[in-house]
Amino acid sequence: MADKSPTPRLLLTRPAPGSDRFLAAMAERGLPVEGAVVSPALSIKPLGPVVELPAGVAAIFTSRHGVGRVSAPAGSLAFCVGDATADAAKAQGFDAVSAEGTVEDLLTRLAGVPPETPLAYFRGTHTRTDLARRLKDLGRDVVEHVVYDQPAQSPSAEAKALLAGDQPVVVPLFSPRTASIVLGWAGNARAPLQAVALSDAVAEAWGRDAMVADRPDMDAMLDAVARVYASQGNG
Repeated sequence: MADKSPTPRLLLTRPAPGSDRFLAAMAERGLPVEGAVVSPALSIKPLGPVVELPAGVAAIFTSRHGVGRVSAPAGSLAFCVGDATADAAKAQGFDAVSAEGTVEDLLTRLAGVPPETPLAYFRGTHTRTDLARRLKDLGRDVVEHVVYDQPAQSPSAEAKALLAGDQPVVVPLFSPRTASIVLGWAGNARAPLQAVALSDAVAEAWGRDAMVADRPDMDAMLDAVARVYASQGNG
């Protein structure tokens, strides 16, 4: 009987809390996590003071990182790109609605909001879609707040060694910006890389072959990572 191919190593590039959650979820599923390397591709830097959301204004969040930068009356409405962001908003006292998908899904959900409802969009410095402009093009009243930055980080020494090795590496990618940064890291990588992308937009930013999750959420990412391991005889 032929030997199994080497079990791929895991390279996690989200900021530490997100990587830790994903690693714990993989372990719960019995997926290989031994030797995983966490090397965030970007950091989250708050900008300015926490914003006070006026009563009656609905918040828009495309990332959980924006939620903690807002103080709002309990029960304020929040429209969120996905379930994880909505969960973070609920923990902050918002009445949160999840678009359960991408920014395009969020736009579709926002199109049904009564036009008299004022909107406040909280985002990072780097975005792929100009959501505020698109809402204004639809005639919506929206105020934009840039409440955090996402500066790029260099790979850790451990990540560099992993990319320079011979063992296959699985790289889950959760945002287009992260994908673009990690692509720069991988320019001279010797290790065979298998990217797993949260969405088509993330895969496009990666620019190489990637397995795209069926849905833009953690469960679907875990499913996709499991398929990668299974395809290499390590599932």
